[in-house]
Amino acid sequence: MVIFCKIIKNTNYSGVPYVWIIGIPAIIIIVCLRKEYRYDLLMINPTKFDSLEIALEKLNYETKMLNFYYSDLNISSLLDGLVEYHQTYCT
Repeated sequence: MVIFCKIIKNTNYSGVPYVWIIGIPAIIIIVCLRKEYRYDLLMINPTKFDSLEIALEKLNYETKMLNFYYSDLNISSLLDGLVEYHQTYCT
């Protein structure tokens, strides 16, 4: 790290405003479009919720996952496993 600082000590950066103008909107777009994987919500036993808020949060997350069922292989396999779990233990 010190060697890198010594190398670029006298370098003039003229493109910094352009990087900010392009970079900040790109970061905002990435944050808004990313998919959230909440494995902790999926691992909660549905018969032992601590509060109604956790149950509603899990239900909301599962309905969001349904939107990506056909487009994301990871989410489709998670939902298939969730259905298999409920067929085994909840009936």
